[in-house]
Amino acid sequence: MRGSYGVLGVNTLDAYDYIGSLNQAPDAVFGSGQVTYPGAIQAKIASEDLKWEEKSTTNLGLDAALFNDQFIVNLDLFRSVSKDVLIRPPLPGYLGNLIDNPYQNIGSIQNKGLELNLGYRPKLDGEFKWDIAGNISIVRNKVLSLGNLGIDTETGQPKDYIQSGNTRTQVGRSIGEYYVLKTDGIFQNQAEINAHKAQSAYAKPGDIRYVNTIDGGTNDDINDKDRVFAGSAFPKFTSGLQFNSRYKDFSLTIQLYGAFGQKLYNDVLRDLDSYGNSNYRRAINPWTPGNTDTTFPRLGYQFAANDRGINENARGNTDRWIEDGSFLRLRNVELGYSFPQKLISKANISSLRLYVSGQNLFTITKYSGLDPDVVGANPNLEPGVDNGNYPSSRIISFGLSVGF
Repeated sequence: MRGSYGVLGVNTLDAYDYIGSLNQAPDAVFGSGQVTYPGAIQAKIASEDLKWEEKSTTNLGLDAALFNDQFIVNLDLFRSVSKDVLIRPPLPGYLGNLIDNPYQNIGSIQNKGLELNLGYRPKLDGEFKWDIAGNISIVRNKVLSLGNLGIDTETGQPKDYIQSGNTRTQVGRSIGEYYVLKTDGIFQNQAEINAHKAQSAYAKPGDIRYVNTIDGGTNDDINDKDRVFAGSAFPKFTSGLQFNSRYKDFSLTIQLYGAFGQKLYNDVLRDLDSYGNSNYRRAINPWTPGNTDTTFPRLGYQFAANDRGINENARGNTDRWIEDGSFLRLRNVELGYSFPQKLISKANISSLRLYVSGQNLFTITKYSGLDPDVVGANPNLEPGVDNGNYPSSRIISFGLSVGF
């Protein structure tokens, strides 16, 4: 049994994030002669009170070796609380943050969970040796505080969230959860539109039906007040598996990694499938009166001035673009051969090994983007937004290791 407690200072700032800047391009005109002088305006503001984040962590652990050390168990339970978390809350441009929102120490975030590692190495007498190890990690994220964000104009109460794009970071919930309209299929006929009421002012058969969470009683009643939380970019759990084997002079290593339960916002798909100013991909299957078994709305130009239904179908703040991001990846596989000592000793070589390895050879996932292992458009507030995340490279390598 073991336990620990510690407090650590964490610096997450990039270079020059703590420094403001001026834009010296504008000129200023003074006096009756209208004389032009070089001017400057504030382009980036910065807090003078920035400091490192403070992270306190409590950990309880158990390590065990069972059955003559053949079975290994490592279990860790942890809870960490970060104070003075550096966050960029949105500020109006007239304050001088024309380049980007400044960092402020306003957040408090809790992470708690467990990590379990299991290993098995049988005692074998033959030439074939092997061992296997697996792990699972469960982490739950919760926002404890966001400081003083002013008053929410919709509720009149103190504001307890930061809205960033289509995500909302709110006290009591995890960072960067999607906060969007909920879709409910496609209108198949005018009778369904009339029964729904909330979109009857503009909808046509083939348009997307949105859930009217807050019913205002009108025929044009879908707006930002109808948004709901629609999932998180944080996995419910991550897991890995490592297999090592050896037969005579040959060795084989296989490593798998997976993350499960997270949601991703496919911003690339939103751009392609909104029927806008882009080439339509081959797989689109728009609704027509003769093709009703589809999830694609009717075809039309996104910016059509006389067809609001098409405009509403292209909305970005809906769960239409949110997908299951779970995946299982073959992270690494390596096959090696060690030359017999009798053969290489004649050349005064102590060891000689030839190997071939492959990284990221395949990924099993339902996600339609290039890679489900997304960094995020804004890792702080939009961790699961895929706006063109460059995929992990598939690498095949050959090597020769020589020891003298």
